[in-house]
Amino acid sequence: MKKNHIRMLFAWLLMLTLVMALVGCAPAKQEPSASASASASASASASPSQSAKEKRTIGFVIPTFSTPYCVELIRGAEEAMEAHNKENGTDDEMIMLECNYDALKEMNNVEDLINQKVDGVILICSDPKASQSSMDMLASKGIPTVIVDSPCSDTSKADAVIVTDNFEAGRLEMEKLAEAMGGKGNLICLENSTNTNSRTRADGRDEELKKWPDIKILATEDGCATVDKALEVMTNFMQAYPTEMDAVWTFSDTPSQGVISAVSGTKYEGKILIGGVNASDIAKGFIKEGKQYGSAAQFPAGMAKLGIETVFGILDGKKPEEQLILYPVEWVDKDNVEEYMK
Repeated sequence: MKKNHIRMLFAWLLMLTLVMALVGCAPAKQEPSASASASASASASASPSQSAKEKRTIGFVIPTFSTPYCVELIRGAEEAMEAHNKENGTDDEMIMLECNYDALKEMNNVEDLINQKVDGVILICSDPKASQSSMDMLASKGIPTVIVDSPCSDTSKADAVIVTDNFEAGRLEMEKLAEAMGGKGNLICLENSTNTNSRTRADGRDEELKKWPDIKILATEDGCATVDKALEVMTNFMQAYPTEMDAVWTFSDTPSQGVISAVSGTKYEGKILIGGVNASDIAKGFIKEGKQYGSAAQFPAGMAKLGIETVFGILDGKKPEEQLILYPVEWVDKDNVEEYMK
């Protein structure tokens, strides 16, 4: 074989060897592994819209934990929170603080909630004037606030105000007493002008009385906020008007209890009509026994429930159509008291 042929053959073999080496080093085409596919799928499924909702906290400031009325407010709030979390699949919480009707402690409670960075607050004012500072503090921090049951003097800074329709409560009580009096007779009125709700109920009473010209107010006593005070006042009235009284209009069931105690064992027992507002458990017992004619029922648990729903609605961008929300009242007397008994 000639040398040129040998050289060409050697070059061809060398080239073939290099090509084979390159082919052997090329990476094989990779199929995605099962674990990689699962990881990508999980990543795609964890979209922001499907991720867990951020936990929110609501503050609940209440004058006291101990009175039956406030216990009902607490029950309504707790039931509303449970229903809210169940319906929305959330773990939102409520921080509940009492001040024992101490305005300074109420302000400290509000400040604590602000420092804890709560998302919203339910405020039940302990005093119309003194609680204004609490409302102003919350407004200055931009914290959504819903006032429930007891408002402060200026509620314009609150996002919503949920209260009993107190005007209607006072009017309804007067209407029922007037009907039971046969449209004529003499009336005693027990009020408490330091209480905003009391003043509004008295306005409702006076409006209704315009329809009953033959009903005369013998006397009106202010400051009857307790059972003992009402007992004292009514005892004095029985001495001043030994035969003239036909009915007693009170702004609340609390003074009604004092009136009932005063007339117990006297000639007025069972003959004088006693009205009230709230339809508390004690009052319903007296109504059933015939010691109290009736009461315009409030619904504290319902108001607290609506307060919780409203504050979460505000946080979700759904403000109520009207800032002031009046919760309706219902008349309770011997004919329907069993329906309201627990």
